[in-house]
Amino acid sequence: MMFDRAKFFVELRKRGSGVFGTRLTQGQVEGLDAILDEGVKRRVSLRHMAYIFATPYHEVGGTMQPKRENLNYSVAGLLKTFGRHRITEAQAKRYGRSGSRKADQKMIADIIYGGSWGRENLGNTMPGDGWLYRGGGLPQLTGRANFQKFGIAKNPDSIMDLRTSVRIMFDGMLNGLYTGKRLDDYHDYLSMRRTVNGTDCAEKIAGYAESFERALRAAGWGVYPVAAPEVPKPTPKPVQDVVDDAARGGTSSTTNIATGVGAASSTVAIVKEATDAAKNTTDSVSAILAAGPWVLLLVVALGAGWWIWRERQRKAVAARAAKAVM
Repeated sequence: MMFDRAKFFVELRKRGSGVFGTRLTQGQVEGLDAILDEGVKRRVSLRHMAYIFATPYHEVGGTMQPKRENLNYSVAGLLKTFGRHRITEAQAKRYGRSGSRKADQKMIADIIYGGSWGRENLGNTMPGDGWLYRGGGLPQLTGRANFQKFGIAKNPDSIMDLRTSVRIMFDGMLNGLYTGKRLDDYHDYLSMRRTVNGTDCAEKIAGYAESFERALRAAGWGVYPVAAPEVPKPTPKPVQDVVDDAARGGTSSTTNIATGVGAASSTVAIVKEATDAAKNTTDSVSAILAAGPWVLLLVVALGAGWWIWRERQRKAVAARAAKAVM
């Protein structure tokens, strides 16, 4: 069964799907398509694919689009979220959101992701690294060291490119580049959360993965995405059978001879390939020419007959394959 992308979207839009609801935005469709494309390219298994879908569904609030971290914290929010070991009360009061005053997000980023903590945990070694390498992507990627790991340290804003962010997510979860843990290390959805962020919200995300698995399975993903069947090459008719047919004569032989004369150019090409493949072919052709025109005509007819038979077989097999795909 071929994977039916349209049916996958229909399944997600069902009222009881467990994700999204009854409609999808253009941004959600684009995000889902990008993830499907990467999954097909990498031939990701059904359960791994379901969990990969569930992760950005949780991380970016179902938008399925990359985002940058919002640091518009209030004074109290800064102290509660990061603690006084990351930002002092005086700093929180100076840079946090208060009344009509907006938070100074750049200064907040350089404080909470900078200093000795940022250097040791995120590889932020230069002034401004906290803001430059603040969280971004589908699962949020944070810190100079992590941006370097995925090859985008020189262009950190590329984390907002959908295809780039999708590639990073697949590399991080399949190859263990986020936490050192790979999806292959686990068999259950609860444990798979360790590939991104320990056990944070593991049960909730496992539920999303179950929903995506049902949609993928209903659309025919199977264990791996099914590739289009290859059209088998026709098996050439044995030369002796062609000779026997010609010897018996009859209407079909006469027809093949007449058609063969019209297909002489194709036969010449076949004979040329044969002459290139064998060292003694020149002598053989000379012998055929010396034997007389009737022998040469028979050789041409046999070659043309085989060529016609091969073309009919190829078209018949292609038609059967196309019907099977439909």
